[in-house]
Amino acid sequence: MLVLLSMSCHAQLSSTFYDESCPDALTAIRTSIIITNRGSVRGYEVIDYAKSEVEKICPGVVSCADIVAVIARDAFVAVGSPSWTVKLERRDSTTASPSLASSDLPSFREGLEKLVPKFASDEFFM
Repeated sequence: MLVLLSMSCHAQLSSTFYDESCPDALTAIRTSIIITNRGSVRGYEVIDYAKSEVEKICPGVVSCADIVAVIARDAFVAVGSPSWTVKLERRDSTTASPSLASSDLPSFREGLEKLVPKFASDEFFM
């Protein structure tokens, strides 16, 4: 039983996870970044807007954790940085902890070489 539980906690992430369940999710997120950045909106507003747009097309399918990971990649690409493959299938927490949520946030001063590994693994979102 313990083996099965430990296996489910470390799911393999996949860049194609939403290809069938919500094929337009990544496009909706990318479009959201373009729309909100034109209005100089930053931070949580971008995430909220992207989540609302994704919920319109696929209610209850795409996790906020995956949306944040995709936004991080697409925001860098929007300003001319190279792209990378985002692995998906993170699950949102069922409990909220403001202190835990803000304890390990990446700094806006960190360069791409430090940010990519944080968003490339599922450890950032666990």
